[in-house]
Amino acid sequence: MKCAEVQNKFIALQDGMLNPVEKHKIEEHLQTCNKCQWLYAMLTKTDQYMAYEKQQRSPDFLANRILASLPTHAAKQSINLQLTRLQKIAALLLVAIGLASGWLLGNMVYTTDHSFSTSVTDEFNLGSDIGAFEAFLLNQ
Repeated sequence: MKCAEVQNKFIALQDGMLNPVEKHKIEEHLQTCNKCQWLYAMLTKTDQYMAYEKQQRSPDFLANRILASLPTHAAKQSINLQLTRLQKIAALLLVAIGLASGWLLGNMVYTTDHSFSTSVTDEFNLGSDIGAFEAFLLNQ
């Protein structure tokens, strides 16, 4: 086997996830390759060190110091309350802008439609002469 193939299977070897044939090939390679022997030894020592460190307990003063440096629950609630207020203000502003825009556009359309209908009514007295209005539309 090549070194890269062996090194890619180091974790599986440590975890016992290899079949007997692969395990035997890797062990044979480790007997002949100094580089892979060294890398596998370092991996094994690192795993042993990590297992040892998991069992260690940090001093109480360290945990207390870390917890004291974190923002308190009340501070978090204050920040959340401020964000909620800002969101409500932004929503109200958007609604106000939408209403104002709708009112302005509505007035512009109404004015345009109203002036058109006034000019048509003035020209053709729709109440009494619908035929003239139809003729006007057909000639356009």
